[in-house]
Amino acid sequence: MNIRDIEARLGIPRASVRYYEKEGLLHPRRGSNNYRDYSQEDLETLQKIRLLRELDMPIETIRAVQAGEVPLSGALERQAALLESESSRLDHARAVCRAMAEDRVTYAELEPARYEGAALPGKAPSPGEAPIPARRPPVDGAEWAFDPWQRYWARTFDTALAGAAVWAALTLGFRVSVAGMPRGVLQAVSLAMDWVLILLLEPLLLCTWGTTPGKWLLGLELRNKQGRKLSFLQGLRRTWGVLFTGYGLYIPVFSWYCLYKGYKECREDRPMSYDYEAENLYYSKVPQWGLRAAVSVALALLLIPARTACSVQSLLPPNRGEVTPAEFAENVSEVSRILGRSLWVDEAGFRLSRSKRTAANIIDIGAGENNWQERRYGERYEYSPAYTLELDGDGFVTGVVMEQEDSTPGEDAAWVSLPIEDARIIAMAFRGTQLGAREMTRGPVMEALERDPAEWTDQPVEEEDFTLTLTLELEGYTSGAGCLIPEKRAKECRYRFSMVLRKNGDG
Repeated sequence: MNIRDIEARLGIPRASVRYYEKEGLLHPRRGSNNYRDYSQEDLETLQKIRLLRELDMPIETIRAVQAGEVPLSGALERQAALLESESSRLDHARAVCRAMAEDRVTYAELEPARYEGAALPGKAPSPGEAPIPARRPPVDGAEWAFDPWQRYWARTFDTALAGAAVWAALTLGFRVSVAGMPRGVLQAVSLAMDWVLILLLEPLLLCTWGTTPGKWLLGLELRNKQGRKLSFLQGLRRTWGVLFTGYGLYIPVFSWYCLYKGYKECREDRPMSYDYEAENLYYSKVPQWGLRAAVSVALALLLIPARTACSVQSLLPPNRGEVTPAEFAENVSEVSRILGRSLWVDEAGFRLSRSKRTAANIIDIGAGENNWQERRYGERYEYSPAYTLELDGDGFVTGVVMEQEDSTPGEDAAWVSLPIEDARIIAMAFRGTQLGAREMTRGPVMEALERDPAEWTDQPVEEEDFTLTLTLELEGYTSGAGCLIPEKRAKECRYRFSMVLRKNGDG
């Protein structure tokens, strides 16, 4: 059969036949003269397409049914729901037309708010207004999602999930020093990055999946007025509307007002502005969502220890296993940076200055003089190293030793701060070469360093991989909270602090 035969038998214009062929719904074979030759099977296919098109079924849906991606029964149910929604919309339009005609309103006297307000789902008509049916969701069996708590818990889970992803990226990917950052700044930066991620991913999920993890968990979906998934730009506008109109950009007081306004709109069965103005249909197919909300809360709470685990994991030093003095110095400096401390050392263990150009008072203990000198970034600024290292025959670190001592006449003695915080950082940097992140911050060695120096003894603290020896000798001093306080009437004040941490099994 040629194209004329098809037109004569089915009454389908040849332009439509060509269009169906172009859209991949029809595949006629070509003869030796390169003309299309339509078979009986092609004729039957066109009859099916014509019937489904008479039902206003989209070409995309017909193509999916032909390919077996969507069952015909499911496509027909969806189309029936869409037609019913369109019918309701037309009924609504007719009712508004009648109401306006009965009011005999002129164009100059027309009050759009009066008639537009009647179109809102669930709103009762004003006296004199004709009852207007509310539009129905485009999916059969669905209900409008007007419960504020269902929507709140869905959004909370999405935000918590984004926050966990951002936190993992900051701590594990970029190794940001979250411990040294002020809490308010950290919260502001984290919240801003959370919403940047949400603004990027949520529109993508809405245009591909039609929902997000939190909405899916609470049984919520989003469609446009044709019952299709939102486009990326529609999703982006909606997500921005949630941030601005729903949360008020988290501006104090204003955000509370926005949340209350949204809660009130939901309670009055009115769509949010970012849904109604864009004609997004936000509906739920889960009538009982309380259990799902409990699951979402439980999962969100589980993300808290996950974030803590990321923070702890970020403390692992960059060099593990056998380390050289240069690698150990890098470990100490990196652990100190992540913890928000200022212990930056070179390969020999000397402290390095982080100041760009600052005058510093350097005390020469041996000469008893104060020497003012200019401190530059990356230069040593102490006469003795913060620690010394013990090495094996191959040049790898097997032990680390910290020592600090001084002797001063009693009348000149002042408070002394012991380098306990530095000792903890150095111990973590060394133990982290052999242990995992959580074990590195725990165990007998770290517990001993947490105790008050007055409780230290010369007895070694044994672990499976390390042995710690702490020594504090005092004369004319009393110890308290990591500080040494000169005793009254002491003729001489002398102290000696020592920490020796060695790997077990190494000489």
